Amino acid sequence: RNIYDKLVQELPDGTVEPRLAASWEFVDDLTVRFKLRDDVKFHNGEPFTAEDVLFSIERGLKNPISASTFKYFDVKNSKIIDPHTIDIKLVMPYAPIFNTLSSGRGSIVSKKTVEEMGDNKAARNPVGTGPYKLKNWVSGTEIVLEKNESYWGKKAITPNVIFKVIPEAANRVIELETGGADIIYDVAGTDVERVNDIEGAHIL
Repeated sequence: RNIYDKLVQELPDGTVEPRLAASWEFVDDLTVRFKLRDDVKFHNGEPFTAEDVLFSIERGLKNPISASTFKYFDVKNSKIIDPHTIDIKLVMPYAPIFNTLSSGRGSIVSKKTVEEMGDNKAARNPVGTGPYKLKNWVSGTEIVLEKNESYWGKKAITPNVIFKVIPEAANRVIELETGGADIIYDVAGTDVERVNDIEGAHIL
């Protein structure tokens, strides 16, 4: 969600806002025409186009982990109209289309990058259009992201984001206490009071 963007974003109240798709219209019950932003580039400088959208949906259908999510998408009959317009076809009327496209599995990848690197290498070297890009990844230790200065949307407000891997619950709390972390996940029930006692911290 930091590295990639999606066509749309579904908000908590059910409304849908544009992301990589500038606008859309239902051509018929089985066809949604998306007009794509023309000012978006991937982290490697490659332009974002309808080819990337079609490739990402097709990839989602082929992957057994996400195939059930995209089973109502008809990639074979979907059509690229021009570099920034695509008709996405469905096999049947499908009300949750925007929910699916705004999920994490709806993230748009760079077709060129995945085809050149292969799935496994591309997964370890992600290239998206999002507000942050990968700087460093040490397995089991940390993932370092840096601000994407060329981001098409609202720029990130921090120069970087560091995700640390800290398996022990008590050590995560210590990181919060010492200022080594701004946010920690999976606080043990026995540590809730301790975290709430840290100045400026609280449990959500």
